[in-house]
Amino acid sequence: MSARLRRHVAWLADRIGERNVWRPEALRAAAAYIRGELEALGCEVVAAFRARSRFPVAQRAAPGFVPGVAWSDQLSFWRAGYPAVMVTDTAFYRNPHYHRASDTPARLRYPEMARVVEGLAAAVAALAGREQNRGG
Repeated sequence: MSARLRRHVAWLADRIGERNVWRPEALRAAAAYIRGELEALGCEVVAAFRARSRFPVAQRAAPGFVPGVAWSDQLSFWRAGYPAVMVTDTAFYRNPHYHRASDTPARLRYPEMARVVEGLAAAVAALAGREQNRGG
């Protein structure tokens, strides 16, 4: 899992680069990459999310005591009416590079990130009432 994460991060960060509504070509490239990876795993991708607004609009109520809860990572989904959840390891408290240009793939701790991803996958599978394929 750690090696797979490193490969995905390298592709998204190094090859595609910064992705946001001001860089729609990068968003399209990231979407195409993710779609291809999911399809290669046998998943059927039936819809894609499109970021529509470049300007702030009123956000849904969110716990204000969690810094970053209104950042674009999930806010654009809320704006579009998708029930999105923010899962955080509070990196913004521990990592002075978080969401900055200095936040590079080389600074990530892939074995720890792999454990988080595996735990989240197991939780989502359990919530969906499905067994998880632990093939790694």
